[in-house]
Amino acid sequence: MLEYLLLGIALAASPGPTNAETLRRGLREGFASALLLTVGAVAADTLYLLAVLWGLSPLLTHGPARTVLLSLGVCVLVYLGVQSMRNPEMRGEASRMRREGRGGALVAGFVINFFNPAAVITWLGILGTVSSSLLEHSNALVSIVAIPLGALAWGCALAAATHWGRRFLSERAIRGISYVTGALLIGYGIYFAYLAAQAFL
Repeated sequence: MLEYLLLGIALAASPGPTNAETLRRGLREGFASALLLTVGAVAADTLYLLAVLWGLSPLLTHGPARTVLLSLGVCVLVYLGVQSMRNPEMRGEASRMRREGRGGALVAGFVINFFNPAAVITWLGILGTVSSSLLEHSNALVSIVAIPLGALAWGCALAAATHWGRRFLSERAIRGISYVTGALLIGYGIYFAYLAAQAFL
């Protein structure tokens, strides 16, 4: 149980678009938005975990499916990055959160991770290498629960840390972090666009 919890934490803690967006939302919108984003992301992670357990990872990491996921991931990441850089002010964030409703952050987390090429590579690639042990009946049920719980624990910790830490940051500093996270998301998008282009060569 513990090893699967730690595996979930390690996979979720790796630098990537989901953590960047969680950081941005925690600083600008508070704990609830960052937490809901994390829950949505973990739901996508769980689907990928099930794909590994069902032996579907080769279908999603090679051929047309991989190219489609990469291409959609590029669109999602670039869009989020541009939005982050276009709306760096904290004013309006609360009203936007109300307009979106609680489901907005939840859906955003799911979409980011489901179409995040890094998540595809991490969850299907790394977990695919240990799928033989996960497929044992005694381990399968434990891993389905423990790995997402580990990922959720990391997301909760990050959401809480950013929400608590924002009180020590000025508006200017938070605005700067929004620009940086936006640039990171766009950078991830460009990198994965390069990977998608290579798939056609």
